[in-house]
Parts: sequence; structure tokens; C-alpha cells
Amino acid sequence: MQDLLTEREFEEQDFCDLQLANAALSHKEFRDCSFRGCILQNANLQGARFLDCTFERCDLSMANLRNSTFKRCVFKNCKLVGVALSSTNSIENLSFDDCNLRSSSLSDLDLRRLKLINCLADDADFSQSNLSDAVFTGTSLTDARFHKNQLLKADFRGAKNYLFDPATCKSIGAKFSFPEVLGLLACHGIIIE
Repeated sequence: MQDLLTEREFEEQDFCDLQLANAALSHKEFRDCSFRGCILQNANLQGARFLDCTFERCDLSMANLRNSTFKRCVFKNCKLVGVALSSTNSIENLSFDDCNLRSSSLSDLDLRRLKLINCLADDADFSQSNLSDAVFTGTSLTDARFHKNQLLKADFRGAKNYLFDPATCKSIGAKFSFPEVLGLLACHGIIIE
């Protein structure tokens, strides 16, 4: 762990079961690295760069991601509660599988091709993000905020509890499943019995 705290650049390294809550890991670069079972709660990841990295069973809740970069990263069975991804410098091609993103901010971002598979994204804020070609299969979106989004060809099949106004979100070519799609009528005061 000493190397992780003192070195600046890491490539093709595996980090397993590290307790890094509140750790200062700002301005470090990780390429093709894997993190398994690492606790990064409240860690300072400001300005850090993660390129082609994998996170499994990690807890990044409330981590400081200001000006950080995540490109082509995969998160599996991770906890990212209250994370402000909207404060990052750059995000590209992120995939979340069985993750908890409750109360996280993903607003004002280019999240094309985002994958949220079987995730918990309740109370997450997606406002004004480009979610074209995003996939939300099996994801719970209770109280998640969508406003002025690009949802072109987004896939909501199997997603639960989503609600947005199609008049304020561009959703041409988006895919939905029945009966969840009926929730899109709720914002218009329509009652379905």
C-alpha cells in the first residue's frame, strides 16, 4: 500500500482488499489496473485518472472525484452512494453492473453508451446529461431526476420506477417495456386504471 500512497503512475496492477477510506490519492494515474474489495469511502481522488480500469466489490461512496477522469472503466458489485460524477473532468464509456449509485450526481455529462445493468440508482440526478444509447436494464430509478436529457435510442427495457417528461427529454428511438412505460404518462396527470 505504501507504493500506492507515494507513487504517481500505475499500470497493469492489481489492488486487492485495501482499506483506503479518507486516503489522499489525488493526481495519480491508473492504466489497466484492477481494484477488488477496496474501501475508498471519502477518499480524495481529485484529479486522478483511471483508464481501462476495473472495480469489483469496491466502496467509493462519497469519494471526491473533482476533476478526475474515468475512461472505459467497469464497475461490478460496487457502492458509489452520494458520488458526484458530475464534478469529474472527463467520463467515457462507463459500465456499472449490480452497483449502488443511490443519491449520486450524474448531471450535465456526456454519458453516451453508459451501461447501468441491475443497479440501484434511486434518487440519482441525470439532469441535462446526454444518455443517448445508454442501457438501464434491470435498474431501479425511483425518484431519479431526468430533465432536458438526450435519451436517443436509450434502452429502458426492464428498468423500474423511472419517470420523466417526454416533452423535455429527447427520446426518439428509446426502448421501453410494458407496464413500466405507463409511468411516462404520470407527469401529464393522466390516470390509468
